[in-house]
Amino acid sequence: AIGRLEASLKVTSRKPSAAPEQLVSGNAPKSGSVDNTLERLRAEAERTGDLTKVMAYKRQQKRG
Repeated sequence: AIGRLEASLKVTSRKPSAAPEQLVSGNAPKSGSVDNTLERLRAEAERTGDLTKVMAYKRQQKRG
């Protein structure tokens, strides 16, 4: 009985119903424009080793 049941079964591989959603990642500006103020602050921070102005500017941009 089990042999007949196994013979009648069909095996198919499962395909995902939809492609996984692609998330945007990275820290580049989404609009493609360059924030000159941020770049200037980063260059200054790289020279001095002090990132406080960069972080303050980013906080200000987040707020609005």
